[in-house]
Formats: sequence, structure tokens, C-alpha cells
Amino acid sequence: MEILDYETAEKTTEELRDFFRSIGELIAEVAEKIGEIIGELKKSLNKSNKPKYKPVKSLIKPYNQPFIKTRYKARSNI
Repeated sequence: MEILDYETAEKTTEELRDFFRSIGELIAEVAEKIGEIIGELKKSLNKSNKPKYKPVKSLIKPYNQPFIKTRYKARSNI
């Protein structure tokens, strides 16, 4: 059975912690840059020359007489 040197184990764990922390920082930087690029693309796509609203021809609708069923009226006079 091998005896572990606690000082070397502590040193390697600190080195590993620093290594993973630096990898995390690099991933965060890349994610921020990707987010900025996507944001710029989204802004450029939203800047179109189309108007937001369509012009309305008229708000006044023509009056249509309601449809009345006549078969019930014919039987009521019997």
C-alpha cells in the first residue's frame, strides 16, 4: 500500500482547481462573444423596411340584414 503525500495531493488539487477555473473563464468569454454576435444579427434582421401596420381602407362595415328563418313563421298561422 502506497502512502500519499498530503502536500503534493493538496498542490495537485489546487493546480486542477486553477486549471478548471481558467477553462470556465474561457468558456464564459466565448459564450459572451457568441451572444454579442447573435444579438447583432438579430438587430440587423429586425431592421427591415416593412411597415409595422398595414393601412386600413375603411373602418365602416356595410350593414347586412340578419337572416330570418321563414319555415317556423309559416307553421305558426295554422
